[in-house]
Parts: sequence; structure tokens; C-alpha cells
Amino acid sequence: MKKFYILSACAAVALLFTACQKEKTTPEVEVPSTEDPVDVVVSPEDMNVITATALDTKTTTSDGVHIYWENNDEIKLYTRIWNESTEKFDAGFCSYKTSLANPSASATFAKDESDTKTPDNSSSKYFAVHLKGAVIQTQSREYYAQLTLNKEQVVKNGGDFASTILYSVSEGSSFTFSHSTAYLKFTVDQNTTAFRKLTISPVNGSEYIVSRHQVTFTGGAASAAVLVTNPSSGAAYSQSSKTVSVTTDDAADFAAGTYYLAINPGTYSSGLKLVFENSSSQEVSVNTPANVELAAGEVANIGTIGTLNFTAPTAFAPYVYVENTVKKGVVFWADPADPTKGKAVSGEVTSVKWHASDNTFSDAASFDTDNSKANHEYIIAKDGFSAANYPAVAFCQSLGTEWRLPSKNEFDDLVRAWSGHTGSLTDNMTYSTDEQTSQETFDALLAQCVTDTKLAVSATSWYWTGQADSSNNKIRRTKITSTYYPASANATNVCYVRCIRDVQIQ
Repeated sequence: MKKFYILSACAAVALLFTACQKEKTTPEVEVPSTEDPVDVVVSPEDMNVITATALDTKTTTSDGVHIYWENNDEIKLYTRIWNESTEKFDAGFCSYKTSLANPSASATFAKDESDTKTPDNSSSKYFAVHLKGAVIQTQSREYYAQLTLNKEQVVKNGGDFASTILYSVSEGSSFTFSHSTAYLKFTVDQNTTAFRKLTISPVNGSEYIVSRHQVTFTGGAASAAVLVTNPSSGAAYSQSSKTVSVTTDDAADFAAGTYYLAINPGTYSSGLKLVFENSSSQEVSVNTPANVELAAGEVANIGTIGTLNFTAPTAFAPYVYVENTVKKGVVFWADPADPTKGKAVSGEVTSVKWHASDNTFSDAASFDTDNSKANHEYIIAKDGFSAANYPAVAFCQSLGTEWRLPSKNEFDDLVRAWSGHTGSLTDNMTYSTDEQTSQETFDALLAQCVTDTKLAVSATSWYWTGQADSSNNKIRRTKITSTYYPASANATNVCYVRCIRDVQIQ
């Protein structure tokens, strides 16, 4: 059994976790056989009642990893209906629900009497899905469905599964389900410091933790695959997220119990970042070790959450940065470990291509790091580097020594300073009235350096970073307008550029 351990990298964080291990699921009660059911072929018209068995992972006990069906759980069976107007099949799903007095490893599901559709078995099999904290995004007449995991998952307070995607195929009315997702498990007990939200993201900024899943069921079996498309194209990308959060159904602190949230299976090469947030919006974060590997249906046990040392963040007021009597920018960040060190953003801004002619970079992994200095030095040392070829990098050089393009995380720090937002930054988040006031205050400081400038320069202000996106060999950028949105783009696109540098805090 492979194990990984969560360690605190920050002295201000005292997290008393138990071992965090990858679990192979083991039934703890007598359950039906996991072998494929032997069924008599059933005609679609006779598929009014089905039976289902789902093994591995979902639990009603404090320490087990066995799945149980619960009252009003729903299963959906794939259907196709001929459309006379288009002369094509329309795909859809029939609904089946169970009625149970107590949770059970197997259950009978009855078809909704108001549903006139019948399940389809023209591929020689019936196809079924069970979703929780997920939605059916699309279904195809070509025998597949795409299912999206929620990036904001809600769990029953006291312990339960927040989300899951299960699928099954069968010739008849008995179904044994498989998992499309992997799971993270954590336990809260009487010694856990109160918290209301847990947000998890890959440390490697190019990786996605929840996405659209495609299950294909032609022929005699079914297979599932996670869909993460290129940020510049593909509908599946809009459902992909680099963060997943879990809160309770009563919006209260997590009560004692064991909780599971669903994530994409795969390898998280640099580990996972866990951010705990309390009712006062204070945060504590900790990273797992690198190379977290999870297959579909496997569980990574974070362990029992212990002491979380939430501390009120030290208020830092941005101020104008002066260099040789010239107002050059705004100091936006102070190092929590050494408040004498900080970073400033330039007042000067331009709008240029990142590269004059190259759209993508085969060496993207070499400058896809959170170290903006290293990224900058790598670029200026490349063969063919020139101001004409790399106008965004060259603009920073023109401001003087030490100025450089920010990393993605440094740009996030800038967004927090500008907006006054203290919680986690999430894709397409909007800003509150108080945060809009903070923006005006920050923009007034920028305007002391360059007349009539704002961080949100235009209605759609995309800013370049100096960090590549090794998942698609493009360059990371962030949109700063009425919403926040990180993405990546071809280097020949035109985006705004503001530069940063290290400074001594006054």
C-alpha cells in the first residue's frame, strides 16, 4: 500500500494530521459478488425495475470504505429516441429511484412512472450512471455521455460523500457500478480546530483537479476518461477547474465525522495544496508531498484534522514605490516570514505580444515555475532572445534592473492586494462592494505613478505573466475586470503587461 504524508511547511501552521495514505477499498460487510452479473436479456419495455450493486468507497460508517445506496438515490439509464424532424436519434436518460428504510449495498430501483421513455440497448448493453455533486453535461446518440464534477462540492454535515460519478453496463436489469472519480477522505473529531471550508488545488499550476468525464459504452464494456481540453478551445475546458472546495450542507463548521470529496484520477506531480478557512475568513494552508497518484475508485486518506492555527493576517497597506526620486509603482506585498521584504508592481503598463511569432514553446516546462526570477533568466538566456522577439519581457527590462514579469501566483498576490479579497481566488469570482472600494484605493496609488492608469485598464484586461503553461506549451495569463480568471494563451496574442520587482519595505 503506497503512503504519502502531509507535512507543514510553515512554522505558523501546526497541523496534527495522521498518516495520509492511498487506500485500496475493502468491503467491511457481506456484499454481493463483484463479478459481472449473469443476466437474462431483458427487453427495454420490461426494464421498469432494476437492481444495483455499488462496491468500494462510499461509507455510512466512521472508518469503512464501502458504498451503500440510500433512500431516494437515483440511477439514470441511457435512451435514444428517433426524431422525425431531424431524421436522427436524440439521446437522453430515464430516471429510476430507490426507496429504502436503511442504507444497503444493493437496492432495487423503479422507473419513474411519468417517464414515457424506455432505456436503449441497441448497442447490446444497457448503460447506467449514478451522480452526486455532478451533472450530465451532454449525451450522444453515438453511445457516450459526458459528466461534470462540481468544483464547489457540498457534503452532509456529520460525514458523507460530497460527490461521485458511477457508471455501469449490463445486458439485463442487474448493474454493478464502477467509479469514474478518485476520492480524498478526511476525518474531523472533537480535537479538530473549527473550520467551514476546505479548498484543494494541485501545487503544479498546470494540473486540473476536477473536470468533465466521458464514459463510452459501445460494445460489451464501458470505459471512462477525464476530459481537459485546450484553454483556447473546447467546451470541456469551461467545466475544468484547478481548485475544488467542500463545505457543509448547513453552511456551519464541519462536525465530527468522515468526509469524502471527488477529484479527477491521475498523478498530481507536485502534490496538493490544502487550504482550510474558518468562519472569520482566516486561512491555514499545507501541502502534501509530490507525486500523489490515484486511480479511479481509489481513496487518498488525509487523516484526522488536528490543530489549525488560524491567525488574523497582518494588515499590509500598499504604498507608492519610489526609485531614485521617481514614483515607479506600488508596493503590493510583504513577505509574512520577513516583513522587511516585499514586491512592487510597475505603474507603467503596455499592451504587447508575449512573442513576436512563436505561438507555443516545446520547452515550456523549463519556465513553468513559481520562481519568476528563474523564469526571466531562462528566457533572456535563450538563443534568439531579443526585444523584438520577446516584447513583454523586454518591456520589463526597459524599466530598469530587477523588473520582471510576475509568476501566476505573484499575479494572484497582486489581485488580492488590489481587490482586498482575503479568501481563495476562484475562477470567474466577482468582487464585493468593499472589494471594489479597495480597487479604487489601489488604482489611486497607481495613478500617482502614471496618469489615468488602473489595474483593470479596459473592459477586458488580460495580463501576461512570465510563466509558461506546460500542459499546452502556452503562456499563463490572468483576466482582471469585474471578475478574476486565470488561463493561458498563444504567445502571439496581445495582452497587457505590468512588471514586478523585489523591494525593501519602508
